[in-house]
Amino acid sequence: MKRLFQTPSIDWPYKYRAKQAVVHSPLLKHFYQAEITSGNTELGEMEFVAMDFETTGLNADKDEIITIGLVPFTLQRIYLNRAKHWTVRPRQKLDEESVIIHGITHSDIMGAPDLSEIIDDLLEQLTGKVIVVHFHKIEREFLDQAFKRRI
Repeated sequence: MKRLFQTPSIDWPYKYRAKQAVVHSPLLKHFYQAEITSGNTELGEMEFVAMDFETTGLNADKDEIITIGLVPFTLQRIYLNRAKHWTVRPRQKLDEESVIIHGITHSDIMGAPDLSEIIDDLLEQLTGKVIVVHFHKIEREFLDQAFKRRI
């Protein structure tokens, strides 16, 4: 089986240990304590989770996440029975242009919880997995900002 990285790669276990030493939130400490795969781990031995979300716009500094979807998988199986989907209430009004793109309306988010209410479950679903996203800059920046605002 091929290795995930054939060239020098990021030492994710080292990065997680370094993060664990500086975070103060018990939730984030738990997340960074989990064993993470290294660049030498074979693909067939890894657990992945596909993550996607919709946002109020594309600027992580001012826009927010409104839906999060997760589907765990390995190279052998997609675990639809463990898939998760949350609609969360942003702290701002939805932009008309974004509603046209994702189709999520004010009535869809009216009774939704704030992201802070699902952070525990979200982090638990991501812990120890390789996270697969469409465009890491969007997901990484939006999660970073969402966590900074709430933790």
